[in-house]
Amino acid sequence: MGKKIRIGALISGGGSNLQAIMDACEKGKIPGEVVFAGADNPDAKGLIRAEKKGIFSFVVDYRAIETEYMKNPENFTPPCDFSIEKILTRKSIVTLSAKTGKTRRFFMTRAVAEAMIMEKIKNIPFDLIVLAGFMRKLTPYFIDRINK
Repeated sequence: MGKKIRIGALISGGGSNLQAIMDACEKGKIPGEVVFAGADNPDAKGLIRAEKKGIFSFVVDYRAIETEYMKNPENFTPPCDFSIEKILTRKSIVTLSAKTGKTRRFFMTRAVAEAMIMEKIKNIPFDLIVLAGFMRKLTPYFIDRINK
């Protein structure tokens, strides 16, 4: 058998999709192994499934980040390599009429959360990230950096 695909999984809840992937890997239906599981929800039961298999797991609490932004948006600091202006000029994702405070909040808080995910996985070699029940939209900030 060739090299196994190193799979990272992002989850939100019970972890049934994660479990299906782990089972398929164990049975050889997927030539891979899950190397991390990250959740946007601190109560995600799927993290327990990962931990039982000895898989590195972590939480980046999106709600807490959004709450912090709402409390004090002027003191909210996005990652140093994030440019809201660059994101807002990408016509394929944001129309000119959508450049509102709500849009700004969305991208600012997502950049912080996505930077936290990247920090958690920076030392874990992986080939593929799957969204195994993770229902949040990943932004160009994340996609551009994770694909390097």
